[in-house]
Amino acid sequence: MVGIPLEKVASGGSTEYTRPRGRRSVLRPISDAGDPRTLIYVKHDDRPDSHAPGQRAWFYDDEDFAELGLELVDVTPRASWLEERAAIIPTTNPNGSTAYPTLLRFRHDDERSRDFILMLEFK
Repeated sequence: MVGIPLEKVASGGSTEYTRPRGRRSVLRPISDAGDPRTLIYVKHDDRPDSHAPGQRAWFYDDEDFAELGLELVDVTPRASWLEERAAIIPTTNPNGSTAYPTLLRFRHDDERSRDFILMLEFK
């Protein structure tokens, strides 16, 4: 069975949920406990700048890096880069802990310079 992480949109008796970005589905053993099933609604939000309220993020200021002659050329995992908001969010496990570091690849405008990697990790 595939477990899909969801977060409740509003507190109380709401049955509306969203799927937070950066949270991976997990495989779970099939449960045959006969638990009652509840109908829920999963709100689909396909805006590239959406992420869960209160979620931690790093904000990238292109101008500050341009002054240093640096350009951000890649973010891994790619789903962590919310380009429209210039935000980088960490990938998290279902329990909310950081799954693994987020890697940023920068390129200097000096052709003799090699790309370099910056590792971001919440502690």
